[in-house]
Amino acid sequence: SDYQLFVFFDVSMILIYMAIPMYWVLLLYRQRAILNPPSTDEQLVYYLRDNDEDVQPLRFLFIPYRPNSLFFESFEMYRRIVFIGVLPLMASRTDRRAAIGVFFALCSLEMFRNIEPFQTPSTNLLAYVAQYAVLLTFGAALMLNAGLGDGLSPILSAFLSFFSRRFLLPLSLPLFF
Repeated sequence: SDYQLFVFFDVSMILIYMAIPMYWVLLLYRQRAILNPPSTDEQLVYYLRDNDEDVQPLRFLFIPYRPNSLFFESFEMYRRIVFIGVLPLMASRTDRRAAIGVFFALCSLEMFRNIEPFQTPSTNLLAYVAQYAVLLTFGAALMLNAGLGDGLSPILSAFLSFFSRRFLLPLSLPLFF
């Protein structure tokens, strides 16, 4: 029937989509001697990997990252898939999804803080602040679903709304440009 054909096609496309980051890992792993040689001088590693013609097609996967974070783009892809595609399917109740989102956001926050995958410190800081924005979003959703915001005064609610729009949104906008 048409439905079974649709399910087969849909499952096939999802599996292909989920395999792409693993394929990236495989491609990067094959070139790891060039991309992350056993050298202690990071600047030399950047020079070598930027000037090697064999790895130029893979450049989009590693150029913003430090050599020891070679596979971070693949990990980041799966992190985004979890937040966008898996989290909504994990629980039927919104408060549980918000609690799971808070947990994932805390894990993501710690991961960015400990790994610092980007070459530039300002990009690491921006990614870290963005993780706080994700945490605050899920935390606010959990608070609203639990009814904890019902007793807030209108002045405090207005302040929290102003704070999130005035400070958190401008800090996260550079991530999109």
